[in-house]
Amino acid sequence: MARMGTTVGVAILCLLLSQSPGCQMLVPGTDGDDGDGTLLIAGGGDGSPDSPDNGYSNSDSDGSNSGSDGHVAETAACELSLSGFWLETGGRVDRFTQLLQAGDSVTATFLYKPNVCDHEDGTGQTSETFEDFVGTLGTCDGDSDTTIAGDIKVCRYGCQDECTNGFVDAPFTGTVSPDRSSIYLEWENSATGSSVPLYLDRLACRPRDPSDFGLPDTVEWTLERTPDPVNPSQLTFRGEDSAMLGAVQVYAGVEGTVTFRNMVEDPAVGHIIVIRVAVADGSQLEYAFYGNDSSAGLVEIGDMVHPATAIGRIDAFGSTFQLDVVGMNASATEPVIPDCIGP
Repeated sequence: MARMGTTVGVAILCLLLSQSPGCQMLVPGTDGDDGDGTLLIAGGGDGSPDSPDNGYSNSDSDGSNSGSDGHVAETAACELSLSGFWLETGGRVDRFTQLLQAGDSVTATFLYKPNVCDHEDGTGQTSETFEDFVGTLGTCDGDSDTTIAGDIKVCRYGCQDECTNGFVDAPFTGTVSPDRSSIYLEWENSATGSSVPLYLDRLACRPRDPSDFGLPDTVEWTLERTPDPVNPSQLTFRGEDSAMLGAVQVYAGVEGTVTFRNMVEDPAVGHIIVIRVAVADGSQLEYAFYGNDSSAGLVEIGDMVHPATAIGRIDAFGSTFQLDVVGMNASATEPVIPDCIGP
């Protein structure tokens, strides 16, 4: 018998103001998500059994058309491509995935880090893939959900004799909302005879990851997107200094001008250095990094910066690195999605 599962893969602190011995299936990282908006950017999973019954509520979108001419709005919606960046949820690990649509065919590929499958057969072996799913869209009428069906990569694990561990295809069916902003999928767990849900929500821009700010991949970073993971105003990167790096540099990730710099002492988190960079359209990124007294800002007000400009250094506070990045408008009075600021 087999079991299956899939990896589905704010404000800033106001500083200044029945398992058988045969084979099982799952894709690590789908069980027990507490919905706290934390994304394990480094990927991977703990190989624990999946929980097909735990899911997320679907998109808040009601799928309504706001055009004055309903028929025109519906037709326009049908012409919207699904190509773009999406947040996929449905388990312990939320994941970013990129969809490419060609005709009625849709291909989904994980961003940044591969999906990891622990074989759990005593060999210590794992498999990796960036493949998420491939599907075919049904006919769109603009007034109701569009169907989608295809195959999704899932992980078979725990096989000893009669089957091979690793990624296999499992069939799925689902629907796309009329406004093309959300997708609901169910893939079939042949071992349990149950359907396992996945939810995808369209993102406004390519989601930023630790490398956008020069944070090293030798640290396993977690990312919190708050207050809403689909439309965040703050990104919080945290990492444990298990590699004993001691310090990491923070890069601007955008081209612009430094408009603000300050430092605050906080006994609980050490030095907090705050820097703002304004880009060409006036919107700003505010960076707050936390560390010991060796942490430092490396730019001054008025400096021009580029994506690869080092703007600061975080010396680990204890063994922890933390960087908060907030998006705001030119007057710093309204939030802006950080993903959409700069390149």
